[in-house]
This record gives sequence, C-alpha cells and structure tokens, in this order.
Amino acid sequence: MTSASAPQWRRAINLSADDVGTIHDENQAQDLGFKAALIGGTITCAFAVDRLVDRFGPDWYERGFLKQAFIAPLYEVDDFQVVLEALEPHEGDDALVSVALEKRDGTQVTVGYAGLASDAATASPPWERAGEPAPPPGDGDPLPDVPLGTAFAPYTRIVAIEDSESRRAVVGDDSPWYTTASPWGGPIAPSYMYMLLGSGGAPDGGFRPNPPFRAGMNGTFQLLQSGPLMIGDEYTLSGTLVEKGFSTRTAYRTNEFEVTNSSGDRVAIARQKIRWMGKRPD
Repeated sequence: MTSASAPQWRRAINLSADDVGTIHDENQAQDLGFKAALIGGTITCAFAVDRLVDRFGPDWYERGFLKQAFIAPLYEVDDFQVVLEALEPHEGDDALVSVALEKRDGTQVTVGYAGLASDAATASPPWERAGEPAPPPGDGDPLPDVPLGTAFAPYTRIVAIEDSESRRAVVGDDSPWYTTASPWGGPIAPSYMYMLLGSGGAPDGGFRPNPPFRAGMNGTFQLLQSGPLMIGDEYTLSGTLVEKGFSTRTAYRTNEFEVTNSSGDRVAIARQKIRWMGKRPD
C-alpha cells in the first residue's frame, strides 16, 4: 500500500453556524458535549471529492464509487489532511483507494474507500460489495411510525451552480467543470451534492422520516455514480428506508435512494445514514 500523494494541511469553515438548534450551532453543540460547533459532513466530503476528481479525472463521474464513515467531529480550529492510499482493486474494479480525513494528532475524522468500477451498469454499490459486513439488526425502533421498506414520494430537482458555490469556496475548488463547461458539455454538480439531495431536499421535507434530529449528524454516506449530474437538467429522487435503530448514544436511520434523469436513466444510487441524539426507551 502506497501513499497517493503528499498530504496537504487544510482548515474548513462552518457554513451552518446560524442554523440554530443543530450541531453546527455553537451553543447546541456544546450542550450536546462537543467542544465547539461541528463542520458539516458535506464539507468534509467536498474535500475528499476534490482529491478523488484530481486522481481519477472524468471517469470519477461516470463510474466512481465512494464509502465514507464519519467517526469524529471536525472543528474550524483543526488542521487536517485528506489521505488517499492505493489498495488492491476487487474484481470489477479498475481502481481502489482508501480515503480518510486525518487531523494533525492522527485522529481520523472520516474513513472509507473510493474507486472506479470497470462498468457502472453492472457494478455493485458499496453496501453490496464483496466483504462488506451485513448491517446489524436494529436495536429498538426510533421511528415506530415508519416501517422498514417505506418508500418516500419521489421528488424532482434541478441543481443550480449556486447550490455548491459555498462549499467549492471552502475547498478552494475553482474547476470550470462546476461553473462553465465540463467534459460532458455544460457544467455539472460535484458528487457531494447527492448528500444534500438525499438529506430531504423536497420542499415539504417529505423524502425522509422526520424525527426531531435538529442535532442530527452524518453517519455513513455511500455512492455509486453512472453519469454526471448536469446543471440545469431535471432529476428525480426516489428513496426507501432500509435501516433504523439505536447505538450507545444515538438513534439512526438509513435511506437508500436513486437519482434518475428526465429520460429515466439512473445517474447515481446512494445510501445515507443519519444519526441524532436519542436513547432507546426503557
């Protein structure tokens, strides 16, 4: 296993400091036991995606896959680096790397892997890859009114250049792919936009179970891409609840969702686990 490139120390900005009642709000975060407001998961993912696009080029948006587990908080005062290390590809892979965000003291903020499928049409998403552990059975039920397998009403969305503007500024990503032109013609949306769409981007919030997780946080994000998300085109998201339960300090739920273009072709399939502070009822 060899390092892909020399790491670069970075810092991030909390873009949601005014979102009162969430873990990005200084007072709420400290009330929950954190030392300060947390940097959002889409921002940490944006730093990883920037490195993955640099490594894999246009292929990333046509057959790239990613699994990132968010395991420790990141604060504005933290120096961190994105570390990619080459791994032996699995059958059906053209490339595979480990991906982690690490602080100066060695603390890992996120861990996971990414790579290129040989053929996105036949590739398995990360949660179905060989060697992936089966999800543990849910311990308790934080969402008793939302059974596993619940399908949420699909919704359509047109992504704009401005939707990723603040995150691109934090990362320092000035690629014209996201603003003017890309290998597919017009501009595209960065991969981390799927996290925002999957978090319940419908105007009525109806794409997700709606527990009181104003202090919610990302658990694990998994993605398989089969085409770029073009700016200005209309896409449909449809999702299903596939996991829910309690861990030691949090409740959690996982949605699986796919994104299709106006022709009905799938451009991505993803799973997103969200955690929020909650204890199993006695």
